Amino acid sequence: MLALTQSTTFLIGPIAKLLGLIMEGIYRFLDMLNYPDIGLCIMIFTVVVYLCMFPLTLKTQKFSKMSQIMNPEIKAIQDKYKDKKDQDSMMQQNDEIRAVYEKYGTSPTGGCLQLIIQMPILFALYRVIMNIPAYVKPLKDIYESVALTIQGSSFADKFTDMVGSSVSKFNIGDSNKIIDGLYKFSTSQWKELGSCGVDAIEKAATSAYNELHPILTFFGINLSEAPSTIITNAAKNVGSDKSQILIIIVAVAIPVLAGVFQYLQTKLAPSTNTQQSGDDNAMMASMKTMNTIMPLMSAVFCFSFASGLGLYWAFGAFVRCVQQFFINKHLDKVDVNELIQKNLEKVNEKRAKSGLPPKTVSNAAKMNVKSTSFDNEKNKKLEEEKKAKREENIRKSSEYYSTSSESKAGSLRSKADMVKKYNEKNNKK
Repeated sequence: MLALTQSTTFLIGPIAKLLGLIMEGIYRFLDMLNYPDIGLCIMIFTVVVYLCMFPLTLKTQKFSKMSQIMNPEIKAIQDKYKDKKDQDSMMQQNDEIRAVYEKYGTSPTGGCLQLIIQMPILFALYRVIMNIPAYVKPLKDIYESVALTIQGSSFADKFTDMVGSSVSKFNIGDSNKIIDGLYKFSTSQWKELGSCGVDAIEKAATSAYNELHPILTFFGINLSEAPSTIITNAAKNVGSDKSQILIIIVAVAIPVLAGVFQYLQTKLAPSTNTQQSGDDNAMMASMKTMNTIMPLMSAVFCFSFASGLGLYWAFGAFVRCVQQFFINKHLDKVDVNELIQKNLEKVNEKRAKSGLPPKTVSNAAKMNVKSTSFDNEKNKKLEEEKKAKREENIRKSSEYYSTSSESKAGSLRSKADMVKKYNEKNNKK
């Protein structure tokens, strides 16, 4: 796990640079159209990145569909060796489970591999969204004009206090750190910087803010500010400026939509319909709880993080919902036998290169694929038939013993009649 984390961290930097080039390209394109808007830039950037990751997402979903067929067989093998803990039995269990994966032309790591590949991409994506000026040079140039003015001035210590803990390992001698701090400034902090008493800084800050304000504003809100800050400031001025109501609505909508779309995504995600054991049921219950809690936590976090990140979360979840909808439509039309055959062809190509004989799907496996989807319905039908038969026997028995003469129910005579009928019935048999 430590090695995986270290390798992921090692990959984040180069991937972030690549994603930064994509972000910068989108920004320059919008700038050519005289519409340099960071909000729109984030939305287009999100679509492009998720389209690039779509093949990996589709492979993961195909593995999930295959798992629905394999899991009953794997579960049966695990139950078979449940009480056998000796080494030979454990090795035999592993061999049988491995045979199931080979039979369907996949592997236990089939779903994990795509997730491992996506992990550094998603981490790099957050890094770009959180520090856009570091990757978009036209924006960086605007901030840098202020950063260079602050460096070496008498206002440097005061600026360090203004940044506070919003930038890790802040160093006033590093212009990039100053830019990171400026990107997180609220409107009130920009105004404070514009009236700091140092003429050069005031001019640079005012000029930069006037240029940055329309770029960072999305439906009236500053994407570098947290929704909680925006709502607080807008609520103070709502009495004198009714337009602040729209700003409050947008600031609230971003975290709410982030939570709603993430919740919808969990509902659209495929789930297995196979019978579950007690432990599996407990695990499924925990997953359902997490699927409810995580969207709520995302909404809460979005209130305290920069609105730009919240916009990415909300729109990213929306894009994933759309992707999942079409993936579900596609997988519903996929013939499972064809999918298994394609997987086997890939496995056999690798086996041929290693000089191994090809694998084939047994008739039993094909029958399993065809019958798995009907197993639950068949079992349910059998249970209903057994229940109906029991109820019919009870009804007939009740009618037989209740057809007595004029005996009063519960009387001694009625009980004697029931004993008589019981003896008659058994003597006939």
